[in-house]
Amino acid sequence: MPPLRSASIRLCPLSPPSSMKEEEENVQLSTNDYRLPLGKPTLVFFPPQARTGPTKAKAAKRKLEEPVVVQVMMDTVSRSPTREEVAAYYDSDTQEEITAVVETILFDNVLNPHGYTPAKGFEIEGNGYILRGFKEDWKWGRRLLLEWGGTRVNPCADKWTFRFKWTGNGASKGLAESEVVM
Repeated sequence: MPPLRSASIRLCPLSPPSSMKEEEENVQLSTNDYRLPLGKPTLVFFPPQARTGPTKAKAAKRKLEEPVVVQVMMDTVSRSPTREEVAAYYDSDTQEEITAVVETILFDNVLNPHGYTPAKGFEIEGNGYILRGFKEDWKWGRRLLLEWGGTRVNPCADKWTFRFKWTGNGASKGLAESEVVM
C-alpha cells in the first residue's frame, strides 16, 4: 500500500468516563456516529482506558493507559464493485454490524498484538455479506508522531485490511449469529 496521504480519522470510545467532569471533557461517539468508507485508509483512534486496582498493571502492559491508533482499509473483493454491492456495504444495518465487528477486531489486536491470527486471514459471514480480514506489519505507522491532548499516541504494530463481499442473501441472521471462519 502506498504511503498514507490522506485518511479519515475516527474516535472509538471504549469505556465510560469515571466522573461527570471527565465526561464533559471527552468526545463521546458511538458506532452510529461514523462509518468506515470504502477505498480510503482510515485511522481509528482508541482513547486511553481508565483502569483501577489490580487491573491497572495489566492495562499498562497492554498500553491501555495510552491512546493507540490503528490503520484500517475497507475495500470490496471485486476490483470494480457493482452499485448493488456498494449500496449493500453502505446500508445502515450492514454498516453498523461491520463497524462493530471491525472495532472489536482492532481493539483485540491492540490488547493482544501477538495473538493468533491466521496467516491467510479470516472470514466473517454476516447478514448478506462476507467480510475477509487480514493484518500486516504497519511499517509506515511507526514513523507517526501523533498526540492526544498532549499525550503521545502509540501506533499499533499492525494495519488491517477488510474486504467486503456482498452475497445477496439478506437472511435475517444478524450479527449475533454471524460466523467466523478461520
